[in-house]
Amino acid sequence: MTRICGWSHASERFLALGETGLAVVLAEMAVNRLQALRGALTSVPENLQLCFRDQVTDHYRWLAGLYLEAGRPAD
Repeated sequence: MTRICGWSHASERFLALGETGLAVVLAEMAVNRLQALRGALTSVPENLQLCFRDQVTDHYRWLAGLYLEAGRPAD
C-alpha cells in the first residue's frame, strides 16, 4: 500500500505542476495495483473486502477526475 500511496501523491504533485499526462499515468499505476490486490481478496470475508473498498475508493475517484480533466471520460 505504501507504493500505491506514493504513486497517488506523486500524481497529485504532477497535476499541480500542470503535468496532467504524467499524473494520469501514476494514478493508473496505483489503481492497477489496487485491482490486483482486490483480486487477491476474493477468499477473505465480505466485511474485509468492504473495508478494503472503503479505504481505497478515493484512489479510484482521483483517477476518474483526472480522466475527466484530460478529456477522457470514457476511460
